[in-house]
Parts: sequence; C-alpha cells; structure tokens
Amino acid sequence: MVRLDKYLSDADVGTRSEVREYCKKGLITVDGVVCRKSDQKIEPGRMSVCFRGKTVSYEPETTICYLLNKPAGYLCATTDDTQQTVFSLLPDIDPQRFFPVGRLDKDSEGLLLITNDGALSHKLTSPRSHVPKTYEVWISGGLTETELAALQNGTDIGDDTPCLPAKVSVLHTEPSYRLTEAERERLPKGTPDVIFASQVRITICEGRYHQVKRMFHANRHEVFYLKRISIGALSLGNDLKTGEFRRLTAEEIAKASDVTATEE
Repeated sequence: MVRLDKYLSDADVGTRSEVREYCKKGLITVDGVVCRKSDQKIEPGRMSVCFRGKTVSYEPETTICYLLNKPAGYLCATTDDTQQTVFSLLPDIDPQRFFPVGRLDKDSEGLLLITNDGALSHKLTSPRSHVPKTYEVWISGGLTETELAALQNGTDIGDDTPCLPAKVSVLHTEPSYRLTEAERERLPKGTPDVIFASQVRITICEGRYHQVKRMFHANRHEVFYLKRISIGALSLGNDLKTGEFRRLTAEEIAKASDVTATEE
C-alpha cells in the first residue's frame, strides 16, 4: 500500500502539493471513483488510478535496504574524489541508485542503512519522527551525577534549543585505559597514552550535527570511540562482523518504516 500523492508524485503527475490540488478539483479517480483525499492508500497494479481521465501507469521501485556494520575510516557518501566511501564495502551496490540513511562520521562505526527509498530515509531521519538511535561510546574521564543528569534532561550544545532528553547509562569504567594511536588522535593534543575512561550507552531522538560528541563535550568529556548499535526497531546484533552487510527482509523494512510509536 502507498499513499496516492506519493504514487502520483513518483509517476511525475505533479508534486505532492499539486496532487492535493488535483484531488480537490476532482481530477483524480481511483477505481472509477473521484478521490478527494490525496493521502488515500492504494495498491499499485491492483487499483486503477486515472488523472484527467487517463490511466496512470507506473510501477513503484521495490524498496531495498541493506544493513551495514560500518568500520571506521569510510565516508558516509555515495562518491568522493580522495577518500573511500562505504560503497567500497558494497561493490555490487550502485551508488547512483542507493544512498546512506543519515550519517556516521568517518571515524565512527556500527549500524548504517543503505537504501533506494527516499521516503524510508525521510521517516528515519526527519526531526519530527524522533526515531531513537542508540550508541555505545568511550569517553575520557568519568561522568558525575550532575553531568549524567544534564545529559538525561537535555544538554545545551550551543544550538538554538537544548537537545531533547537522552537515555544514558554507564556500562563500564576503566581507570587505566590504554589508548590506541587512532583513539589518541581523536582527543586533545597532549593526552597521555593511559587515561581514566568510561564506556557509556546513550540513546537520542534527534540527529543534529555531531550531536553525541557535542553533548559529551559540553559536559567536559571527549568521545574517542563511537559505535551505533540501533536505529528505531533495527539493531546491529551479533551476526555481522565489522565491514559486513546483509539485505533486510520485507518484514524488517516494514517494521523500520513504522515510526508512529516514536513520533511526538
């Protein structure tokens, strides 16, 4: 099932706003009946849709979505002249037809969706959807009760409005964490090789630029490792090694598309 306005927009009948006007004017019929509601759900191929008396013949492209366990060192982009993109890990996937859903920084890891469906991408990334995204991070130092409360209640990261409240839990603290060279490069210059560090799980319902890193920075901590483990109903799980990917089933795509439980 697909909304009538999306179907006709994809069929190049007009933009969604234009389709709404066509419906109001009675220019569109579904199975021979004038349709005044552009948000009506239809079944392409099984229902007859006409515009100004002419049948609209359009077969929507099947939604395909891949779940990638992204390693560090790859850009979330379709192409780049100088650096490797995530499509280097999906050699048979055409970057002219597919694109990443949202972003992970080059040095970040974890769950990344690659799809050909713009509507699905919009649902999962739109600020109004408030789809939860969960990350496991390592940060410098240990969170105080005051800092933990600030993260949970809504951190001011310098934008027009504070972040929405986040779910935060400390998984582990390591008094003598030995940094890798790559991790130390993500911390301020002069950081020693061995530091006090904490592993933290955080769930946010927004997608602001570098949001997780900025939230911890605002509370006097720096993120030196970040891995996304879930988006909405989709979790990374343990079946994919770093750099591996799999195609989502139709049931998983439908579950991912249902963001009504998280909308506000």
